Amino acid sequence: MTKPTKLWICGICQDNEKELKDILIPLSKNLMDSHLSKCDYPLGTLWVDGGSTDDTEHVILDYWGKVIYHEWTNDHDFQMNEYLRAGYIKHGDWVIQLDTSERINPEFIKTLQSGMLKNFEDQSINMVYQRSKPLLFKWHDDQIYLGSPHWGLQNPRRHIVDISKFDGFSDDKSYVWSLRDDINKWIVNGIKYYLVYGRSNHMWLIYSPQNYPGSAPTLIQEHEENRLRFRNYARNTLRLPMDSSNVRILESFDAYLKAGEFDKKFIEFLNYEKVISNYYRYILGEDQENIYNTQNTWTF
Repeated sequence: MTKPTKLWICGICQDNEKELKDILIPLSKNLMDSHLSKCDYPLGTLWVDGGSTDDTEHVILDYWGKVIYHEWTNDHDFQMNEYLRAGYIKHGDWVIQLDTSERINPEFIKTLQSGMLKNFEDQSINMVYQRSKPLLFKWHDDQIYLGSPHWGLQNPRRHIVDISKFDGFSDDKSYVWSLRDDINKWIVNGIKYYLVYGRSNHMWLIYSPQNYPGSAPTLIQEHEENRLRFRNYARNTLRLPMDSSNVRILESFDAYLKAGEFDKKFIEFLNYEKVISNYYRYILGEDQENIYNTQNTWTF
């Protein structure tokens, strides 16, 4: 008998026991009904664990989920490809990629199962975006993540639509929303993408034509090459522990910034890349609104 097309909620995690409870408990009845094959587009949940030491694994298993174990390597795409390639998701299944800082409205899942996914298939819609991030996509077995997690899904199929264009979905909390505040997104996450992650499409987000009208791919490439130089400088000159956890790398970088003993090369990086200068000012406690308003004119 042919197995039904499934709807998967997938993500990567490490020591996220509390966050996963917040995500999965509201979905528990749907997950149970899906486990018992009582609904169309049965819901499953699949997480790649990078090495949790808390109760993350048991939380996932308690809600009929699947856990894949893969040591964290500071590369989101490598980690996320583990759930695409594990054999649980079949060609034609639908996938919602979720961050542990995000929450999903159970009514959105019910709407998808009760007819929305069927309508997408009837209209040959294969991907639904939430701003610049693939929120939901119909998986084909040649698709992998490459580069930044939010913008790096390769081989997308048309048609691609924006979730906000549908009636009833103008508010994020009607489907998926983030608990991160805006400052944390653009300052703290900015330096994580810039410094911590080995491969990233972060420069596209900053210097894309939508933010810098008239900017060319050469500008994006120039800053990406500079980002890679900075990572080598951080490893070899600043002696940051670049092969350790995100937390340790940033703690070491924070200590360097607070000490304020900068060489000429670091000052060049600081003045050239606002991702670095914004974070430096943030660590020193400068007003966040002022950072935002003056980021394009500030120099050390």
